Amino acid sequence: MFPLARHERGRSNDDLWAETTEEVRDRLAEIGIGALEEIAQKYNSYSTRGFLKAEGLSEAAIERYGVLTVVGGMDQLPAAFHQNQDPDSVTVHTRTGTDRRAFRADFSICTLPFSAMRHIEADPAFSPGRQKAIRAERVAEAARGMA
Repeated sequence: MFPLARHERGRSNDDLWAETTEEVRDRLAEIGIGALEEIAQKYNSYSTRGFLKAEGLSEAAIERYGVLTVVGGMDQLPAAFHQNQDPDSVTVHTRTGTDRRAFRADFSICTLPFSAMRHIEADPAFSPGRQKAIRAERVAEAARGMA
């Protein structure tokens, strides 16, 4: 259990995310794609943790947000993230609760953080070196720059 701040109690991660990203979503709705440069200038130096902290989430809420929860267990993860491929493209289907979406592209790269990979049984198993790296990896705050 996470000791959330009073204003965070009884609210889901999705609710907190919607609130913290409301300004960005409103700006996009108001201006459209032209707002992307302004948004990038304002938020590009933030990591996800830094953004959530700057928007007023408690450390407990940020920690809870970082915990990957897959209803029914980690073996349900492939069912929530499904790909269809043909010779020219890939379609990725995602599902979060009742929300379903499909994204079509030339290719896709699917990744998981080591913190989630620690709980996945891979078949075939990861090599001993990879297993050690996955267990030893510590998550640090990082920011991504875009030119």
